[in-house]
Amino acid sequence: MMVIFRYSLLAGLFCLPAPSALAADPPRDFTPEQIEFFEAKVRPLLVEHCYDCHSAKAKKLKGGLRLDDRAHIVKGGDSGTAIVPGKPAAIRKLVRRHPRYGYRRIHARLVATGWSVNLKRVHRLWRALGLKRRIRRKKRTSGVHPGTSANSCVLKPATGMNDVWTCDFVQSRTSSGGLLKWLSVVDEYTREVLVLVPAASLSGADVRRLFGRLVGWRGWPRSVRCDNGGEFVGAALAEWLTSKGVELRAVAPASPWENGFVESFHSRLRDEFLDRTVFENVADAKAQAESFKREFNTVRPHSGLGYQTPREFAATCRKPEADKTKTKNPRGRKTAK
Repeated sequence: MMVIFRYSLLAGLFCLPAPSALAADPPRDFTPEQIEFFEAKVRPLLVEHCYDCHSAKAKKLKGGLRLDDRAHIVKGGDSGTAIVPGKPAAIRKLVRRHPRYGYRRIHARLVATGWSVNLKRVHRLWRALGLKRRIRRKKRTSGVHPGTSANSCVLKPATGMNDVWTCDFVQSRTSSGGLLKWLSVVDEYTREVLVLVPAASLSGADVRRLFGRLVGWRGWPRSVRCDNGGEFVGAALAEWLTSKGVELRAVAPASPWENGFVESFHSRLRDEFLDRTVFENVADAKAQAESFKREFNTVRPHSGLGYQTPREFAATCRKPEADKTKTKNPRGRKTAK
């Protein structure tokens, strides 16, 4: 009580603000005599008063430190009583400069700039200042995925032309930063690229419409292998294919290797085309996609087909069955003696 009374007299004399709002330095309008008196008499009483007022709310930290709204109040030790201001302000300044940093990186920056502060103390200040950011995590769907490993390309390989079509998406960007979502459909047996279409977005209805155009000139496949994307396993495409007698083979979730043929094509697509081409917009991407698809099917030798082009190999598959029997190894692979 004596401390509070003595501080009240000094506060009335110097018209001081509340202790919790007082910075480390005395008010700027003080005269040199007032500043000297402030440093010798007022500051120790102010610190003790702040300590007493906030002791019920503050948590005791290692080394006798306690947390105040605007400053750290240090009692004891060889240096006596003092106020160490500025840590919250320094943290806010770093957060404004690096808005995506966490408290550990902010602590490292504080230490690098000369602050002697504990990581746990920075964490407490971080939470007290409301700087903790919510990490956005992708919501997992509660439904059961229809895919299974029994539908992998190893356990159920293609046995002929139009036996299995495999499909998936791959993404890229335009020169202005716009999103390009590419749908690719590949015949697993002949390795022909049947569909390569970019768009800003593709829904299940869009995929069904593209499949309808493909079926119009290619014919119906026996099955379609895909992942568990909503565009493929959703009702728009899945129910339509099932009603036409086409089996939908969805592979296990998070198992791209089970749909290996289209993943292999995407690696070639990105290496030979997407990473080497600039797209102005969707229309430009569609025009260049047609050129790449034509070259891939008719010009580029495929190592899995004995370095025939997919179109050349597909031509052998269309021959009558009597002609096929003459070709013991239509894919051009070496046979064991």
